[in-house]
Amino acid sequence: PETTEGPVPALRRAADALLTAAGGGRPHPCDAAFGLRVTEILAEAEALLADRE
Repeated sequence: PETTEGPVPALRRAADALLTAAGGGRPHPCDAAFGLRVTEILAEAEALLADRE
């Protein structure tokens, strides 16, 4: 999404979320496992689209 904030506020929010998750012992919903699953889904979609060509 487009924003006028720039990258610094987003990085601060990400760092705050990381610190909160580390301090509370509960993982953030968008953790590395989530990122891996999203990547797997995108790779599968890309493969399906390539098969159509």
